[in-house]
Amino acid sequence: MTGAALGILLMTQIPAALAFQPGGTSDPNFEIDEPSANALDDVSHPGDDWETIYRCTHALPVGTPDGFNQADCDSLGGLNSSFVASTGILHDHAPASIFTGGGSKDINDISQWKWKNGAVPDKDDITHAYASAYGINNALILYIGSDRFSNTGSAMMGAWFFQESVRAKPDGSFTGKHKNGDIFWTGEFTGGGVVANLKIYSWQDRSSGSCSTANRIKGSNLCLIAEGSGGSGYGYVASVNNTNETAPWDYTPKSGTPGEFPYNSFMKGGLNITQLLGGNTPCFASFMIETRSSSEVNAQLKDFVLGELNTCKISVTKTCTSSTLAADMESIDHTYQVSVTNTGYGTITSVDLIDDVGTPEVATDDRTNTYSGDILSGQTVQVDQYTINSKLNPPTNWVTAIGRVGTYTTASVQDNAVCPQVPLNPAIGATKDCETKVVAEGGKVVVKVGFGGQVCNTDTETKLVNVTANDSKVGALTLSKTTLAPEECASFTNPLSYYPGTVAGDGTPSQQSYSNTVSVSGTEPLSNTTVTGSATATCGLCPTCN
Repeated sequence: MTGAALGILLMTQIPAALAFQPGGTSDPNFEIDEPSANALDDVSHPGDDWETIYRCTHALPVGTPDGFNQADCDSLGGLNSSFVASTGILHDHAPASIFTGGGSKDINDISQWKWKNGAVPDKDDITHAYASAYGINNALILYIGSDRFSNTGSAMMGAWFFQESVRAKPDGSFTGKHKNGDIFWTGEFTGGGVVANLKIYSWQDRSSGSCSTANRIKGSNLCLIAEGSGGSGYGYVASVNNTNETAPWDYTPKSGTPGEFPYNSFMKGGLNITQLLGGNTPCFASFMIETRSSSEVNAQLKDFVLGELNTCKISVTKTCTSSTLAADMESIDHTYQVSVTNTGYGTITSVDLIDDVGTPEVATDDRTNTYSGDILSGQTVQVDQYTINSKLNPPTNWVTAIGRVGTYTTASVQDNAVCPQVPLNPAIGATKDCETKVVAEGGKVVVKVGFGGQVCNTDTETKLVNVTANDSKVGALTLSKTTLAPEECASFTNPLSYYPGTVAGDGTPSQQSYSNTVSVSGTEPLSNTTVTGSATATCGLCPTCN
C-alpha cells in the first residue's frame, strides 16, 4: 500500500475534527519549517519551536544543562495554550548511552535491548533529542526533533513513543515493555538535506488481530500504518536543514562553526497520533530517539536518547476547609477537599485516591477512594470531600492521586494540606466558703472549722479531665465529679473537719480569724495541658464573741 493510499484510508476512518495536519503555516502548535528546518522561534508564526521549548521548559533529569529563562520565554510569547508536555532539550554528548548486543533491534521487545556507554559512528551520534505534545481539535499531536554530531553521510533516525516508562537501568537493561499502540517513527537523513523513507509503525502483538498481514513487518509486532514523504492530508511531516542554521543551545559539530547546525544535521517532524491510529489515542509516558545501521527494522540499533513525555497527567490539590473540636471534646474533626486538574491530553475517566489521614508513617490506616467520572483536558473537578477525626492538632495530611484513561494510568501525584491549629484555651477556677462552730469534745470547749465549695471549668469550649482539689489543711478532697464539660462545676464539702492552728487577729475574740486555701487542677485531654487555680476562705473563729 502506498503512502498516499494509506493516508487516504486513515482519513476516511476518523471524524474530520481529528484531521489536524502538523506542519505548514497553518499549524498553530509548532513550526515545521520548509524547505530548511531550523530551531528558532519565528515570532510571525503562531506556533512554538524548539527554541521556545528550550527557553520555556526545564530539562530532565534535574541537574542536566537547562536553558530555561523566563524573560526569554516571555519574549518568545511563551508556550501555546495547546501545549501538553515536553521532554525539554535532552543532551547526549558522546560517549553516553549506546545500544549493544544482538537483541537491540526495533522488532524486539524492550526486554531484549541492552545498552552501555561507548562510541558509535560520528554520523549516527545523536547530540540532542527532543519531543513535545500538543492537544488540538480532539487530537494528540507529537513533535519530534534531534541533531547529530556529523553530517558526513546518511543516517537512519528513529523515534519511539512508549506508553510505559522506559528507562536505562544501571545493569545495562531497560525498564518497561511494549504495549499495543506504541508508536515508532523512522526516517533517513540523506545527503541532499531531506528526510527520506518516512515510515510510521504501531506496535501490535500478533494476538490482537488489529494489523493486516500486508502491513505486518516480517512476522514481528510492528504494523506499518503510514509511509511516504508525508505532508498535507497524511497526518505526519518532517524536514531537515538544507542550509546552515543557528542552534539555540550548546552545540558543536564535528566540522563547522560551534553554535551552528551544518546542513543535514538537524531534523524536526510532527505526527497526528489520533489520526494515524484511526481515532484511538494512547497515553504516552516516555520517548526515545535512536539511530541504526540501516533502513531495515531488524537492523542493529546504534545511539539513543531517552526522556519522559507524560501526555496523560494530572495535578492534585488538597485543602483543609475546616477544623473544629469534636463532640467528645477530646479530638478534632478535620474536613478536607481534594481537587484534580487534567493537565494532559485526553479525558481522565477516573481517579484513585490514597489518603494517609495524617499518619504517613502508618499505611494500615490509609483511606482509599475512587472518583468515577470524566475530567476533560484542562478541567478541574472536586473528586473528594471528607471529614477525619484525629487527635493531631494540626495534622499534615497527604493525598496521592492516580488518574486513569481507560486502561492507562497516569504517574502518581501528591499534595498535602496543613489544617489550621484549633485554639484551645482551657481554664479552671474555684470557690470556697467556710464555717466555724464551738463544740464540746473530750470535756473541753473547742472551735472547729468546716468548709465547702466548687471547682469549675471556666472555658466555654474545652473539657477537663482528672480534675483534683487539695486543701492546704486537710489535703486531697473528694469531688462530686472529676471530668468537667465546658462551664460545668464539681462540688466539694468538708464540714467541721479540723481545728484551727495559728490564727490572725489582735487578741479580741471577735477579731480572731482563720484562713485556708484550696488548690485545684485539671487537664485538657487533647493538648494534655494542665491548668490550675485556687481559692481562699477566711472564717472568724467566734463571730458572735465580743
